[in-house]
Order: sequence, then structure tokens, then C-alpha cells
Amino acid sequence: MHDWIILPLAAYPGTYLLIGIVTNDRNNRFVDGRCIHTSAIVTPLEAIVEGSVAETLNTRYLLGEERERN
Repeated sequence: MHDWIILPLAAYPGTYLLIGIVTNDRNNRFVDGRCIHTSAIVTPLEAIVEGSVAETLNTRYLLGEERERN
């Protein structure tokens, strides 16, 4: 996943998800270049950095470049 950001879920305090562009989906769920949002992140937020693997309730994502913030 690249061009990703972490977003809090307002309805569930302390719960976060990722939004980003997916490529090379091993399970062929998503077309390359599709923007998706994940299920809830279970990896500690401080461990979510470029080059790391972020784990959600259902899937693991190798993180490329984080989206630049304005």
C-alpha cells in the first residue's frame, strides 16, 4: 500500500484504519492502483511507518510511501 494515511474512526475511540493505494494484491481482490480503506488496525500506531507491515483484523499490508500532508 502506498500514498497511505491513518484515520481515526470517530464512532469507535482508539480505533484506526488505513486509507491508501493498493498494488500487487496477492488475493486478487483489488485492481492495481485502487484506493481502499482497511478494517481496524491492530498494529501499534507507533510501529506503522514506511517499509513496515501493518496488520488489520483481516489482512497485512506492506507500507510504501506515506502520503504527504499539507
